[in-house]
Amino acid sequence: MRYQTKEEIQSSIHQKRKELFQVANSYGVGSQETLQCSEELDVLIMMYQRLKKTELENYSEMGE
Repeated sequence: MRYQTKEEIQSSIHQKRKELFQVANSYGVGSQETLQCSEELDVLIMMYQRLKKTELENYSEMGE
């Protein structure tokens, strides 16, 4: 899936967190299913952080 905005990524992070809690409750925190979901959440969080960093860099450049 391709994300266009921070809000879309934030929404996906929120949904993936909910899914992670459900999977962990169903399969256990050490299960392969939980690990996979956690890794997917990590990717979303990293995407969000990269986007925020780019925005901050662009904002800083505008002030120069």
